[in-house]
Amino acid sequence: ENAKTVTFAPTSAVSGTPAYAYYPYSAEAGTNMTAIKGHISSAHTLNAELDNVPGVYRYGYYKSTSGNASSFGFKHVFSIVRFHLDVTGTKLAGRQLQDIEITVKRGSKAVPVCGDFTFNAETGAHTIGSNTSNTIKFSFDGKPVLDDEITFYTTLFSNVKKNDVLYFTVNTAGYTATYRVSSNVAFAKNNLYTYSMPIRSYSSLRVVENEI
Repeated sequence: ENAKTVTFAPTSAVSGTPAYAYYPYSAEAGTNMTAIKGHISSAHTLNAELDNVPGVYRYGYYKSTSGNASSFGFKHVFSIVRFHLDVTGTKLAGRQLQDIEITVKRGSKAVPVCGDFTFNAETGAHTIGSNTSNTIKFSFDGKPVLDDEITFYTTLFSNVKKNDVLYFTVNTAGYTATYRVSSNVAFAKNNLYTYSMPIRSYSSLRVVENEI
């Protein structure tokens, strides 16, 4: 998933110039290249290295053919988001991280960020389905201790607009923190957005002790 170059092989002989390519392949995705079916889950488990990017979908554009091999470049169907979480100076420091939940709203309206969709494998144009959620949750292998800043990634629908609000709930062994962050940009597909979050600086921060 994080490799710069990968090799794909067909399951049967093909001829001519390839029409399209996409990732990841699924037998349930269908064969209509203008409406490939996909799904970004509302719950993910991140590995101990925090270098996996859940929910990645890519569509390819043909570049060249040499012998029996064809080369494609790939673009992301949606937005990639990088979160830098810094709990220095709060009661979460030194605690084991359990999970993080993110909910996105525009005023009182839910903004879908995951769920079902279809996309065009040639252009990357997508249509959001009816089974969606404005909340996405991350669990963590190894339950990392929040000594320093941690960084994690995810894929989100490119629905977030400027001034939409992301509500965070960070659960640790002992304490739970909630805070909110306003987006200062509108998301676009195939773009990376970074949220640096020294949460002690947020006036919306609330930290409560977990009930035993």
